[in-house]
Amino acid sequence: MNPYWHGLLTGLGISAALAAAAAWQLRRRAQGAARALQTAASWYRAVVEWSDDAIIGKDLHGTILSWNPAAQRLFGYAADEVLGRPITMLFPAGTEHEETVLLHRIRSGEHISHYEAERICRDGRTVTVSLSISPIKDARGEIVGASKIARDITEHKRIEAQLRDSRQRLALLIDQAPVALALFDRSARCQLASRRWEQAYGAADAEHDDLAALLPRTELDWSDVQRRALAGETMRGDALPVSRAGGGNGWLRWAVRPWHDSDGSVGGLVAFTEDVSGLIEAQREIERLNADLQRRVDEGSIALSGAHDELDAFTYAVAHEMRAPLRAMSGFSQALIDDHATHLDGEARVYLEQIDAAARRMAALVDGILALARTTRSTPQCVDVDLAALARRLLHELEQRDRAHRVDWQVDDALRVHADPRLVEVALRLLLDNAWKFSAHETQPRIRVNAVKLDGVDGCCIEDNGAGFDMSHAARLFKPFQRLHRQDEFPGVGVGLATAQRIVQRHGGRIEVDASPGAGCRVSFTLQPA
Repeated sequence: MNPYWHGLLTGLGISAALAAAAAWQLRRRAQGAARALQTAASWYRAVVEWSDDAIIGKDLHGTILSWNPAAQRLFGYAADEVLGRPITMLFPAGTEHEETVLLHRIRSGEHISHYEAERICRDGRTVTVSLSISPIKDARGEIVGASKIARDITEHKRIEAQLRDSRQRLALLIDQAPVALALFDRSARCQLASRRWEQAYGAADAEHDDLAALLPRTELDWSDVQRRALAGETMRGDALPVSRAGGGNGWLRWAVRPWHDSDGSVGGLVAFTEDVSGLIEAQREIERLNADLQRRVDEGSIALSGAHDELDAFTYAVAHEMRAPLRAMSGFSQALIDDHATHLDGEARVYLEQIDAAARRMAALVDGILALARTTRSTPQCVDVDLAALARRLLHELEQRDRAHRVDWQVDDALRVHADPRLVEVALRLLLDNAWKFSAHETQPRIRVNAVKLDGVDGCCIEDNGAGFDMSHAARLFKPFQRLHRQDEFPGVGVGLATAQRIVQRHGGRIEVDASPGAGCRVSFTLQPA
């Protein structure tokens, strides 16, 4: 036993045996305390080693004394790279003075919580950390250093900034909205409102408990609208009549709908109104003007239809009256030639033949005018038409009519359209007549009727290897009575292509021509595909 303790016990009158027993008890207690201290130290080390937060120890000069694995994960430095170095190695340039302030606060015994700061990692990244710093005391209670716990809140701050920006943008958007717009909570307290809303219904922070206290009186029960919106329903209207302050009626376009919290529950409602009085009045004025215009159009259509009917009657009457003298001129001219040829000299006979030819041309011109008028006035009655079969029939008729003119012709099978059968036959007959006529002087005339596409639309192409023409004169092609060849070369009155074009256009199609002198001609057109 220690002489100090033996003397003390003997002086107190305690026997040596009792003194020995007391000393043994003291040793056991000291050993238990040592073991408890070792256990606590083990637990402390475990907490530090396995903590998700960076735990750093430093002295009062800011020198790093301890560095746990979480600190290595956060900042990228291993312990042997930082121990003994100043903590300011983690500070952004120019902020080292912060450490002086922090150490001063630690020396005064202050515990620092939730101190946010930026720190630099080993790879140069800047992170935002939340710091909790506590003083460390020695056995005498004197402050000898600090324990710093650092938590990475970089992502949290980024989300916070995004949320703040979103709120600012939302507030700006609502404030500048060109309509009256407001956001309410479940108690009808206004959270955000546009300037138009405040102009129309008062300040956003005005005290009220339902929409009916704000919105104008109408046949609509705003309290019921509010109740249904808070129950999850969306309601709207395009022309709600309201009474104007200065008298008279106006109209509102409106909508009230719920907004939801993150848990899906209804957090409040959004209300929107817009004064559409001017729009409604303009629409009604347009409707009135349209009705008046329609009345005038109907009256004009009746008058125009009557005028067309009169013009048609006049055209047919004139044509009928012209045919009789033309037949007479042609007939009498031919009779003089047949019956009195021996009494006529050569020049007189030529004159009669010219009179007969002119009468026939005039008759053909009258027929062309009537055909052109019919195509302009008639309304297409469209059905599916086999254009290939129709082309073959018309070409067979041309062969029978002109047996001396042998033509090599071919027609594609896949040619079906949706068109008026009577009108499309007129157009196809005119185009095939042209191809037959203008290839008459060729030694091996050829006509092809093929499928073609114009701007991606299925169509038909009639191609010949005949006389062709100069495309610089193409603008005259579809004008009535315009001809590109002399009458003695190719007879005709110049209405064929004009009539065909009108028929194609009446079906919503288009027609185009491509040719060159002596190299034939291609006429392509589209109708509605079957």
